[in-house]
Amino acid sequence: MIKSFKYTTEEHYVEFVLKCTNDEEDATAKLMNHNTVMLILQERILPEDWDEERALPEVEVMLHYFCDVEEYELCQQIINNWPELKNDC
Repeated sequence: MIKSFKYTTEEHYVEFVLKCTNDEEDATAKLMNHNTVMLILQERILPEDWDEERALPEVEVMLHYFCDVEEYELCQQIINNWPELKNDC
């Protein structure tokens, strides 16, 4: 299945995945246990120095990543909180 991106690029996604792959720790668990990341993804609470323009590309990359690693419940939570990332298909 071809990925479509609204707010980021395929290159940014590939860089993220490569970074996760090269991480010695389990990148999925590391992300899912990171409080700030989960607040952004699950509750749309951004760090003080972030705005939505900055957040959308990062959240979109993580949405695709979590779909790839089959964390579908988290993907649904992301879509619920970031509906603009839902594919129009």
